[in-house]
Amino acid sequence: MKKKKIIELIEDAKSRNLKSFSLNFRKIKDIPPEIGGLTDIQYLNIAGNKLKSLPIEIFNLNKLEKLELNGNALTNIPKEIEKLENLKELNLSYNNLENLPCELYSLKKLHLLLLNVNDLTEISNGIGNLSNLKELNLSYNKLERIPDEMGFLRNLEVLNLLNNKLTKLPQNITKLKNLKTLEIFGNHIAEVPDKLANLITDNLKISDDDNIEVDNSFVDQGDLDGLLDLYDEDE
Repeated sequence: MKKKKIIELIEDAKSRNLKSFSLNFRKIKDIPPEIGGLTDIQYLNIAGNKLKSLPIEIFNLNKLEKLELNGNALTNIPKEIEKLENLKELNLSYNNLENLPCELYSLKKLHLLLLNVNDLTEISNGIGNLSNLKELNLSYNKLERIPDEMGFLRNLEVLNLLNNKLTKLPQNITKLKNLKTLEIFGNHIAEVPDKLANLITDNLKISDDDNIEVDNSFVDQGDLDGLLDLYDEDE
Protein backbone atom coordinates (compact mmCIF):
# COMPACT_ATOMS: atom_id res chain seq x y z
CA MET A 1 0.00 0.00 0.00
CA LYS A 2 1.36 3.41 -0.99
CA LYS A 3 2.10 6.08 1.60
CA LYS A 4 -0.46 8.48 0.13
CA LYS A 5 -3.25 5.94 0.54
CA ILE A 6 -2.23 5.19 4.14
CA ILE A 7 -2.32 8.90 4.98
CA GLU A 8 -5.77 9.20 3.42
CA LEU A 9 -7.04 6.34 5.58
CA ILE A 10 -5.53 7.90 8.68
CA GLU A 11 -7.09 11.29 7.95
CA ASP A 12 -10.47 9.67 7.34
CA ALA A 13 -10.30 7.81 10.65
CA LYS A 14 -9.25 11.01 12.41
CA SER A 15 -12.16 13.00 10.95
CA ARG A 16 -14.61 10.39 12.20
CA ASN A 17 -13.06 10.09 15.67
CA LEU A 18 -12.81 6.32 15.28
CA LYS A 19 -11.93 4.24 18.33
CA SER A 20 -10.27 1.49 16.29
CA PHE A 21 -8.05 1.47 13.23
CA SER A 22 -6.63 -1.40 11.18
CA LEU A 23 -3.97 -1.62 8.50
CA ASN A 24 -3.26 -5.31 8.85
CA PHE A 25 -1.98 -7.48 6.01
CA ARG A 26 -1.35 -4.63 3.57
CA LYS A 27 2.35 -5.33 2.81
CA ILE A 28 3.25 -2.02 4.44
CA LYS A 29 6.95 -1.34 5.00
CA ASP A 30 6.64 2.01 6.79
CA ILE A 31 3.94 3.70 8.84
CA PRO A 32 3.85 7.48 8.22
CA PRO A 33 4.17 9.83 11.21
CA GLU A 34 0.59 10.99 10.62
CA ILE A 35 -0.48 7.91 12.61
CA GLY A 36 0.24 9.98 15.70
CA GLY A 37 -2.83 12.09 14.97
CA LEU A 38 -5.24 9.28 15.87
CA THR A 39 -5.24 10.29 19.51
CA ASP A 40 -8.70 8.87 20.25
CA ILE A 41 -8.20 5.30 19.10
CA GLN A 42 -8.19 2.50 21.65
CA TYR A 43 -7.40 -0.36 19.26
CA LEU A 44 -4.70 -0.39 16.59
CA ASN A 45 -4.00 -3.36 14.34
CA ILE A 46 -1.02 -3.21 11.97
CA ALA A 47 -0.24 -6.93 12.06
CA GLY A 48 0.94 -8.96 9.10
CA ASN A 49 2.96 -6.28 7.34
CA LYS A 50 6.67 -5.80 6.60
CA LEU A 51 7.55 -3.29 9.29
CA LYS A 52 11.13 -3.29 10.53
CA SER A 53 10.64 -0.31 12.81
CA LEU A 54 7.90 1.86 14.29
CA PRO A 55 7.47 5.63 14.01
CA ILE A 56 7.92 7.41 17.32
CA GLU A 57 4.59 9.15 16.72
CA ILE A 58 2.72 5.91 17.29
CA PHE A 59 3.49 6.26 20.98
CA ASN A 60 1.45 9.46 21.17
CA LEU A 61 -1.67 7.26 21.10
CA ASN A 62 -1.95 7.17 24.87
CA LYS A 63 -5.57 6.00 24.85
CA LEU A 64 -4.60 2.71 23.24
CA GLU A 65 -5.78 -0.36 25.11
CA LYS A 66 -4.96 -2.99 22.49
CA LEU A 67 -2.04 -2.96 20.06
CA GLU A 68 -1.38 -5.68 17.49
CA LEU A 69 2.08 -5.65 15.90
CA ASN A 70 2.43 -9.36 15.29
CA GLY A 71 3.64 -10.80 12.01
CA ASN A 72 6.06 -8.06 11.03
CA ALA A 73 9.87 -7.90 10.95
CA LEU A 74 10.48 -5.69 13.98
CA THR A 75 13.95 -5.93 15.48
CA ASN A 76 13.41 -3.57 18.40
CA ILE A 77 10.73 -1.68 20.30
CA PRO A 78 11.45 2.00 21.10
CA LYS A 79 11.66 3.00 24.75
CA GLU A 80 8.81 5.44 24.11
CA ILE A 81 6.43 2.52 24.47
CA GLU A 82 6.21 3.53 28.12
CA LYS A 83 3.88 6.34 27.02
CA LEU A 84 1.15 3.80 26.25
CA GLU A 85 0.16 3.68 29.90
CA ASN A 86 -3.40 2.46 29.22
CA LEU A 87 -2.33 -0.54 27.17
CA LYS A 88 -3.96 -3.80 28.27
CA GLU A 89 -3.13 -6.13 25.38
CA LEU A 90 0.13 -6.15 23.41
CA ASN A 91 0.86 -8.63 20.63
CA LEU A 92 4.48 -8.66 19.44
CA SER A 93 4.57 -12.27 18.30
CA TYR A 94 6.15 -13.40 15.02
CA ASN A 95 8.78 -10.67 14.75
CA ASN A 96 12.58 -10.58 14.97
CA LEU A 97 12.97 -9.14 18.45
CA GLU A 98 16.21 -9.98 20.24
CA ASN A 99 15.58 -7.88 23.33
CA LEU A 100 12.95 -5.70 24.95
CA PRO A 101 13.29 -2.16 26.35
CA CYS A 102 13.08 -1.95 30.12
CA GLU A 103 10.40 0.71 29.63
CA LEU A 104 7.99 -1.97 28.44
CA TYR A 105 7.84 -3.27 31.99
CA SER A 106 6.28 -0.01 33.17
CA LEU A 107 2.98 -0.85 31.43
CA LYS A 108 1.21 -1.80 34.64
CA LYS A 109 -2.23 -2.31 33.04
CA LEU A 110 -1.09 -5.07 30.69
CA HIS A 111 -2.98 -8.31 31.17
CA LEU A 112 -2.00 -9.96 27.87
CA LEU A 113 1.56 -10.00 26.49
CA LEU A 114 2.38 -12.14 23.47
CA LEU A 115 6.08 -12.44 22.59
CA ASN A 116 6.11 -15.86 20.98
CA VAL A 117 8.18 -16.63 17.88
CA ASN A 118 10.93 -14.06 18.23
CA ASP A 119 14.67 -14.25 18.92
CA LEU A 120 14.65 -13.27 22.59
CA THR A 121 17.58 -14.62 24.58
CA GLU A 122 16.59 -13.19 27.96
CA ILE A 123 13.75 -11.62 29.89
CA SER A 124 14.61 -8.81 32.26
CA ASN A 125 13.91 -8.89 35.98
CA GLY A 126 11.51 -6.05 35.24
CA ILE A 127 8.93 -8.60 34.12
CA GLY A 128 7.91 -8.79 37.75
CA ASN A 129 6.47 -5.26 37.53
CA LEU A 130 3.64 -6.40 35.25
CA SER A 131 1.51 -7.41 38.20
CA ASN A 132 -1.78 -7.47 36.26
CA LEU A 133 -0.63 -9.94 33.61
CA LYS A 134 -2.98 -12.87 33.13
CA GLU A 135 -1.38 -14.41 30.05
CA LEU A 136 2.28 -14.39 29.00
CA ASN A 137 3.49 -16.22 25.90
CA LEU A 138 7.26 -16.58 25.48
CA SER A 139 7.22 -19.72 23.37
CA TYR A 140 9.57 -20.30 20.44
CA ASN A 141 12.36 -17.98 21.53
CA LYS A 142 15.93 -18.66 22.69
CA LEU A 143 15.52 -18.18 26.41
CA GLU A 144 17.99 -19.99 28.66
CA ARG A 145 16.57 -18.77 31.96
CA ILE A 146 13.47 -17.25 33.48
CA PRO A 147 14.06 -14.61 36.19
CA ASP A 148 12.91 -15.24 39.75
CA GLU A 149 10.82 -12.08 39.47
CA MET A 150 8.37 -14.07 37.37
CA GLY A 151 6.99 -15.17 40.72
CA PHE A 152 5.64 -11.65 41.32
CA LEU A 153 3.00 -12.11 38.60
CA ARG A 154 0.37 -13.21 41.09
CA ASN A 155 -2.53 -12.78 38.62
CA LEU A 156 -0.92 -14.91 35.91
CA GLU A 157 -3.17 -17.69 34.65
CA VAL A 158 -1.37 -18.83 31.49
CA LEU A 159 2.41 -19.10 31.05
CA ASN A 160 3.70 -20.52 27.78
CA LEU A 161 7.42 -21.34 27.62
CA LEU A 162 7.30 -23.91 24.82
CA ASN A 163 10.42 -24.51 22.72
CA ASN A 164 13.13 -22.45 24.36
CA LYS A 165 16.49 -23.49 25.82
CA LEU A 166 15.46 -23.68 29.47
CA THR A 167 17.10 -26.21 31.78
CA LYS A 168 15.16 -25.28 34.91
CA LEU A 169 12.31 -23.17 36.22
CA PRO A 170 12.72 -20.57 38.96
CA GLN A 171 11.64 -21.66 42.43
CA ASN A 172 9.46 -18.57 42.68
CA ILE A 173 7.17 -19.97 40.02
CA THR A 174 5.48 -21.79 42.89
CA LYS A 175 4.10 -18.41 44.03
CA LEU A 176 1.84 -18.16 40.98
CA LYS A 177 -1.28 -19.23 42.85
CA ASN A 178 -3.66 -18.39 39.99
CA LEU A 179 -1.76 -20.31 37.34
CA LYS A 180 -3.97 -22.64 35.31
CA THR A 181 -1.76 -23.53 32.34
CA LEU A 182 2.01 -23.97 32.26
CA GLU A 183 3.48 -25.05 28.92
CA ILE A 184 7.13 -26.14 28.98
CA PHE A 185 7.41 -28.71 26.20
CA GLY A 186 10.47 -28.48 23.93
CA ASN A 187 13.00 -27.39 26.55
CA HIS A 188 15.67 -29.33 28.46
CA ILE A 189 14.04 -29.21 31.87
CA ALA A 190 15.02 -32.22 33.97
CA GLU A 191 12.81 -31.41 36.95
CA VAL A 192 10.26 -28.89 38.12
CA PRO A 193 10.54 -26.90 41.38
CA ASP A 194 9.94 -29.03 44.45
CA LYS A 195 6.74 -27.37 45.60
CA LEU A 196 5.07 -26.95 42.24
CA ALA A 197 2.44 -29.39 43.45
CA ASN A 198 1.11 -26.62 45.68
CA LEU A 199 -0.25 -24.98 42.53
CA ILE A 200 -2.51 -27.90 41.72
CA THR A 201 -6.07 -26.92 40.94
CA ASP A 202 -8.72 -28.68 38.94
CA ASN A 203 -7.73 -26.58 35.93
CA LEU A 204 -3.93 -26.61 36.17
CA LYS A 205 -2.22 -28.21 33.22
CA ILE A 206 1.54 -28.72 33.11
CA SER A 207 2.88 -30.21 29.92
CA ASP A 208 6.41 -31.24 29.05
CA ASP A 209 8.55 -34.09 27.73
CA ASP A 210 8.19 -37.59 29.10
CA ASN A 211 11.45 -37.41 31.04
CA ILE A 212 10.50 -34.64 33.46
CA GLU A 213 11.15 -35.41 37.13
CA VAL A 214 9.34 -34.33 40.28
CA ASP A 215 10.73 -34.71 43.78
CA ASN A 216 8.25 -37.15 45.38
CA SER A 217 9.19 -36.12 48.90
CA PHE A 218 7.21 -32.91 48.45
CA VAL A 219 4.21 -34.45 46.71
CA ASP A 220 1.58 -36.90 47.82
CA GLN A 221 1.14 -39.71 45.32
CA GLY A 222 -2.42 -38.64 44.62
CA ASP A 223 -1.23 -35.14 43.79
CA LEU A 224 1.63 -36.45 41.70
CA ASP A 225 -0.75 -38.42 39.53
CA GLY A 226 -2.64 -35.23 38.70
CA LEU A 227 0.31 -32.85 38.55
CA LEU A 228 1.61 -33.53 35.06
CA ASP A 229 -0.59 -33.80 32.02
CA LEU A 230 2.19 -35.00 29.76
CA TYR A 231 1.90 -35.13 26.04
CA ASP A 232 3.99 -35.93 23.03
CA GLU A 233 3.61 -33.89 19.87
CA ASP A 234 3.99 -37.05 17.82
CA GLU A 235 0.87 -38.60 19.34
